[in-house]
Amino acid sequence: MGFVAIDPYLKPAIGTLGPLVMTALASAADRLGGPHADDAVKRWFGTKDAAFKATLARDLRRMRSVINVHTITIGSEDLMKRHANTNASAWTAPGRVGVGDKVLDDEGRSVFVDANFHKLSQFLPKSGTRINANGDYQSQFNTLVHELSHLLIGTKDVAGARGTAYGTKNAEALAAAKPLDAAKNAENWGIFVEACGHHRIS
Repeated sequence: MGFVAIDPYLKPAIGTLGPLVMTALASAADRLGGPHADDAVKRWFGTKDAAFKATLARDLRRMRSVINVHTITIGSEDLMKRHANTNASAWTAPGRVGVGDKVLDDEGRSVFVDANFHKLSQFLPKSGTRINANGDYQSQFNTLVHELSHLLIGTKDVAGARGTAYGTKNAEALAAAKPLDAAKNAENWGIFVEACGHHRIS
């Protein structure tokens, strides 16, 4: 099971990113068991509360477990549905939700990447030992985790001070101003997993 790219030209990117995402989910969850993830948790979720860290670790492990035993198809958005400002979208068929313990079957659990996905760098830019949040940076890695969080744990695209909180600058600002909203925002999840789980920084 795991990731299946249904378009041939997506196979190289997903073949690289898929295993890295799986490793990062496990790594981030493990690091949450101690103080090593505190800076990243505080930066992207606005809190270092022990109960929140425990819930976050549980949900990251759950995401990884579901991907291990179910198929997540990765395809390209239909030409007629493409949008100039969209990197990707997630879709779960009615009755086939992937939230918490209610994951049912594989049918209908898909991520569709848009044309912009191919223009993104593979990873977020770094500034020293931190993810660069001086601009609204996004990456293929964080976009994939962002969409997976929609499918598997029911995150949303939350509005911040400058519209939907996409990109590193907006996600960081959301965490600082509204931690409860950041905890529900898919972009914060995607950036956190890349920062903490893959790069092991904040």
